[in-house]
Formats: sequence, C-alpha cells, structure tokens
Amino acid sequence: MRWAGSIAALMICVLFGKSKAAVLDIRYTIMHGFALDIRWLAAEMEYRPRDIKDMVRKLPQGPAAVFWQEFMLNIPSASSAERAWEIAAKTCSDFDVLSAQELALITEAGRSIGIMNAEDSAKMLKHWGEQAEKLAEELKVQSKSKGAVYQKLGLLGGLAAIMLIV
Repeated sequence: MRWAGSIAALMICVLFGKSKAAVLDIRYTIMHGFALDIRWLAAEMEYRPRDIKDMVRKLPQGPAAVFWQEFMLNIPSASSAERAWEIAAKTCSDFDVLSAQELALITEAGRSIGIMNAEDSAKMLKHWGEQAEKLAEELKVQSKSKGAVYQKLGLLGGLAAIMLIV
C-alpha cells in the first residue's frame, strides 16, 4: 500500500512541475501570437486602412483568437473601439494565465485604436507589437530555464515524498 501512495505522490509532484512549466509556455505562445496579430493590424492600417472590425475579421486564427472574438463582441456595446479592447483584455479567459505586466501591455496597445488617424494608429500598433515581441522573447527564455527547474523540482519533490512514505 505504501508503494501505491508513494507512486501517487511522485506522479502528483511531477505533474505539478510540468503544469508550472506549461503555464510559461502558454504565456509565451499568447504574447508571441498577440505580437504577430498587432503587427498584422498595423500593416493593414498602414497600407489598407478601413474599419477596425473588417481588419480584425481578416486576422489569421492564432493563439489570441479568443481575445479578438471578445473584442468584436464588445464593439457594438462599448462607447469606443478603445473601450471594447479594454473590456476584451479584462474578460478574455485565455489571458487568465498572463501576468499584470503582460495584461498592461495588451491593454495599452488598444489605446491607439480609433482615437487617432490610421497612420498614427499603425505606428503605435507597430510599437506595441515590438514591445509584445520583446516580452514574448523574455518569456521564451524564462520558459526554457524556469520550465526545466519546475520539472526537476517536481521530480525531486516526488522522490522525497517516496522516501518519506516508504
């Protein structure tokens, strides 16, 4: 019976370590996808300016797709596209894993939507796309280093639990 408990403890600890590492990977994926989407929108605004809803509809489906769906749903009821963006950033369930810094960047990126002309909005979106990409690269490095540490700690914790139980 002790062996079954020790194996269960090992599995729980290993899964905990893997889940912590997976959250880092998810954060990187979301921020990288968001950066790509923002850059795409900036290019659309610069070369083919039109209504924001038309541009968002044409976005390729990526890791931030749920955010864009929330944004589109909020445009009719919000007072502005900027407000719809802010609401979508706060209510998007995919963003629950993001840090406050990452959410702030996403929210700030929306401040240039609809309140400036297309050229200025495109410049601001390029800027925020670059910032999101920098943050995504930092997350990628963290994911590799911290992810490996989390997995090793999970395994070591599981082995320690086995020694305590047996």
